[in-house]
Amino acid sequence: MFVGSEPVTTVTLDQAVELMRQRFGVAPSLLNIDVQGAELEVMRGLSDWAPVAWVYTEVSVRELYGGQALVGDIDRFLVPRGFRRIATVMDPMVGWGDALYVRVSPH
Repeated sequence: MFVGSEPVTTVTLDQAVELMRQRFGVAPSLLNIDVQGAELEVMRGLSDWAPVAWVYTEVSVRELYGGQALVGDIDRFLVPRGFRRIATVMDPMVGWGDALYVRVSPH
């Protein structure tokens, strides 16, 4: 388990997507999320999942950061939004890795 904290300034995914729309005229179809145990909290910051076709994110099978969501929690969040986990690469020694989700149905 990692211990410590670092203050950072954040924006929600809704805010980041709106900036992309303003600057580039598009919303992302791929989300790549690796935020040290806060992946599910980041995902909760997106209200419009329609443009997203892929989610590539760090996942864990055991808590590495206090209060973090585990891979099953992320599955339960993304499945109702039309996603299915199609690949998982996990380091069994540390209990974390990466997962790829693809949209299989509209939400």
